[in-house]
Amino acid sequence: ATLQERHEERRVWISITSELRDTYTDEDGNMQFKGYLLEESTSKTQQVSTNEMSTETLTKILESFAESKKESKQSN
Repeated sequence: ATLQERHEERRVWISITSELRDTYTDEDGNMQFKGYLLEESTSKTQQVSTNEMSTETLTKILESFAESKKESKQSN
């Protein structure tokens, strides 16, 4: 059994006092709660940059835009 369901994530931040550390750590120093080993994780924020878009992709977008503009002018 686990504490999380599929595609579910819980993030909890707790400041640990020495008393809490003594209560919630095992003999190896691992954090645990009611028999569940707590896993320390760090989250990384990914930033998407517009510079990552390739020249080829931009060219295709511009060609498609130009074609749609040409078609709309011809239909008028």
